[in-house]
Amino acid sequence: MKKLFPLLFFALFAFVACDDDDDKRVPLDKSVIEFIENKYAGAKIRHSEYSDNGLVEVEILHNSILKDVYFDRSDKWVYTSWDVRLSEVPSVVADALSAAYPDFRVDDVDYIEREQAVYYEFELEKAGAEIFVNISPDGEILNN
Repeated sequence: MKKLFPLLFFALFAFVACDDDDDKRVPLDKSVIEFIENKYAGAKIRHSEYSDNGLVEVEILHNSILKDVYFDRSDKWVYTSWDVRLSEVPSVVADALSAAYPDFRVDDVDYIEREQAVYYEFELEKAGAEIFVNISPDGEILNN
């Protein structure tokens, strides 16, 4: 039994120390599920949780793309975002970015859908500085 105690203690500690995603899950209202079904037909809801900004984040798989759909505490849609490869960005958008920020390196690209607008959000870096630039699908820089 003395040999078994350290093993049992370690197993119990490992179990308690694990971060359980179920603790973060948020039950979804019927209106949220219906919104997702209507806006993203055929999407599969993977999980939901509160995001760092206090919104409810619902991860879905839609057209083979993982998307994060955000709702406020009143179950109103705020925005949707998903990762985009730089090679998938339309040339008019990429050209506008390189013309306005020629010395910056692209660190990340997201596509953002909001009720008022859709745009590409670029995370750019240069000499340790980081900035975010939003560009519409037609190449207009939105936050100059």
